[in-house]
Amino acid sequence: MKPSGSTLITSPVGSWYCGRSATPGATVPVAGFVLEDVEGGALEVGGALEVDGGALEVLGAVLVDGAVLDEGAALELDGSAGPAVTVTLLVTVTAASSELLPQALSSNDAAISAPVAAMRERERYQTFVLTGQTVVAAPLRVRRTGGVTPMHRRWAHGLVMLFVLGAASLVTPAASAHTVATPVSADAAVATGSVVATAAFATSTPVVAAACTGATGVTVVVDKGVEPAAAGCAPGDPTDGLSALGAADFPYEFVPRQPGLVCTIDDYPASCNGAPSTAYWSYWHAVPGGTWIYSTKGAGSYDPAPGTVEGWAFGAGTPPRIDPPPAQPGTYRPTTPIRSFDTRTGLGTAKRTLAPGASITVTLAGRTGVPQQVGAVALTVSVVGPTAAGTISAAPAGVTARTAAINFSRGTSISGLLIVPTSAAGRITLTNNSTGTVHLVGDVAGWYRTGTPTAAGTFTALTPTRSFDTRTGLGTAKRTLAPGASITVTVAGRTGVPIGAAAVALTLSAVGPTAAGTISAAPAGVTARTAAINFSRGTSISGLLIVPTSAAGRITLTNNSTGIVHLVGDVAGWYRSGTPTAGGSLVAVDPVRTLDTRTGLGAARGPLAPGESITVRIAGRPGVPSTGAGSVALTLSVVSPTAAGTVTAYPAGSAAPLAAAINWTKGVNISGLTVVQLGAGGSVVLRNNSTGTVHLVGDVTAYHRG
Repeated sequence: MKPSGSTLITSPVGSWYCGRSATPGATVPVAGFVLEDVEGGALEVGGALEVDGGALEVLGAVLVDGAVLDEGAALELDGSAGPAVTVTLLVTVTAASSELLPQALSSNDAAISAPVAAMRERERYQTFVLTGQTVVAAPLRVRRTGGVTPMHRRWAHGLVMLFVLGAASLVTPAASAHTVATPVSADAAVATGSVVATAAFATSTPVVAAACTGATGVTVVVDKGVEPAAAGCAPGDPTDGLSALGAADFPYEFVPRQPGLVCTIDDYPASCNGAPSTAYWSYWHAVPGGTWIYSTKGAGSYDPAPGTVEGWAFGAGTPPRIDPPPAQPGTYRPTTPIRSFDTRTGLGTAKRTLAPGASITVTLAGRTGVPQQVGAVALTVSVVGPTAAGTISAAPAGVTARTAAINFSRGTSISGLLIVPTSAAGRITLTNNSTGTVHLVGDVAGWYRTGTPTAAGTFTALTPTRSFDTRTGLGTAKRTLAPGASITVTVAGRTGVPIGAAAVALTLSAVGPTAAGTISAAPAGVTARTAAINFSRGTSISGLLIVPTSAAGRITLTNNSTGIVHLVGDVAGWYRSGTPTAGGSLVAVDPVRTLDTRTGLGAARGPLAPGESITVRIAGRPGVPSTGAGSVALTLSVVSPTAAGTVTAYPAGSAAPLAAAINWTKGVNISGLTVVQLGAGGSVVLRNNSTGTVHLVGDVTAYHRG
């Protein structure tokens, strides 16, 4: 496989590259040349252009002071002071290449004056530019040695040169050799080893790898360190890292007598035995938009998930020099929860209570772990010390909110997870819809990438829109739900959610319940096994749900209480259907219980003491795979609290943040959705921030791919 953008040369006799030998006729990368891509892209030092039907051809000849170096002779680069010796490597452009690079080679002073001036401040070396189809490399101070000693690489003013020993008979016509030594521009101040391609020099390396296209496949990046890194796509679902490497068209070989230890990839290095002891291939993993992580497993033992990125880098254990490909728009990036604003202290906003009907506009992007450009932010908003019952609405700054995000009662602090689209400036507005005053506190849990989502499992945020209301008959029958009764509502094909959506994010409000109980939610036709919302008699409450839809785009909600209740649903966004593979895409699951301290499921049996924390393993248990999950959507229920307080949820192995996942009052059971990044061992930590005891119950409803 010859990666696009790599220069390959062929020598009819022995070739030497950085002190490592290659057999006659072998192809090796050329270091030290700069060519400009015909499509305008830059090819950095170590890269050049590969052309179908023709390429840059090395004429296997080296000139020393204008004379051809005898076949079998060698050069030793020592960078010592003394008379300069002009060493020239002849390069010819074939006809096919000439058609694509009509201006590649020129001795026109005007064509090279701009790049020469630009480079003069960096290096002061000579480069020869010739008319016709022949160009030459730069001169160095060298001395000739007898015999066939390999050419040694030495640093000369910080730059590395490469020459290929070849046969003089290949220099044709003979006039070419004479022409080479003539047009020397002593004042040319450009980087040693550069070849002038057009009037512009390439000055930067690629910084982002190309990715697989489509929903499946593993992107493989190979960085030899001497030329731009190459990327390929291993289609489908490779069984291990070696399979992915080969499927991406990167041939590899093992060290002789040490099968399993990768020696060469894509014919580099040319000889395993000649490589320095400090140089080897290191193996890395990443997700699109993420960072390189050194592999703790061998490539034959690691199974890369579709949509992820594999990296191979030659050197002393450093990662590939280019970043993994960018993440898909609409994918989720979790953060360790961090406080973004607090009206009690003036953090991120004015220090004041919100008066009846008042709003605050807060900036989320560009601070507290959220980048400047995001599509939406997931944050837990806590309503503290309300003096009257009411609701909080949320919307992008500049947009009028039409629905409630949180319901609260007088004197009862409460919290809820919201997913809110941001304005172009990364701001949202929160409004107090009550006749009393209230404080608001916001803790960021993560954010969704901006752009138009196209991949499976990616999220499209909507300005919250009412989808159904049993009080008015919107989207369903106008009636209360009797004890044990259910309603099935259509959420797709209306209110901004398309037919075929995999799941919806909606705020569900239980209004006017006459008895304590729960609401369960599931795709139509599926029996729900867990609670989505807990409520108390006479207390209206709301919470964010992520609910998979049936094939017809419908969901079923059930009243699990001995009283009656009204239900109201406001859609906040939807997730694309298909098989999620991209990092940060959502995989919705049938809700499954993973934690219950009342029974000892997932943690020790018994309530959490004041200030106590428990570590709960999520990955590898029902609903979540052992590898490949980055965060989990967890409906967390607080049962039998003996004092008011909050729970903090955060990745295992991290310090406890100043943030709340859920607020409660003494003696009141409550539940709420939280999205938590998985930490060490695929686990999360839950901490009881109260002076009393409390039971915790957790139900997994979805996870985001890592």
